[in-house]
Amino acid sequence: MIRLEDFKNPLDCGLHRETSRRAILHNIIGHKNIMDTILPAHCQRELCWTDEQYASYVRNVLETQDFGSFIIYQDCDSELIYLVDGQHRANAWKRFIAGSLSVGINGDNITFNDFCLADQRQMGRWGGAVTTLKSNGYPKEAIELVYNRFNFSGVAHNRKETSHD
Repeated sequence: MIRLEDFKNPLDCGLHRETSRRAILHNIIGHKNIMDTILPAHCQRELCWTDEQYASYVRNVLETQDFGSFIIYQDCDSELIYLVDGQHRANAWKRFIAGSLSVGINGDNITFNDFCLADQRQMGRWGGAVTTLKSNGYPKEAIELVYNRFNFSGVAHNRKETSHD
């Protein structure tokens, strides 16, 4: 018989963690102050989604009012925060808010600025799951382990695209 304890938790690598639902535009993407305080983790691959993939993700969020999940690392020794998982999703919204990405709705191509201010504010309250990993310093190997475990089952890419193999 298989038991859950037979599976190693990829987050069990000396990091403290908490998962909560948060307003993603304000807490992760930065809503108009985009990505100024959250840095990509060292193991993030280069951005590679197509415009269609970015638009598809934004359209899905507009339909479901849910941004999905993100993983961040917070260094307890400093104020630095790193995005471990969710770089492409954050970039999709960065582009949508900036007006460089439009989404097709009912035959029209729209950007964030096509929404009234009340709707923009409502989007700012939409949530997603955020797992925050914390420890002192920057545990490079632990962050790589988390990144690899969560990302090599997502959009196809290979280990040569990470910085540590």
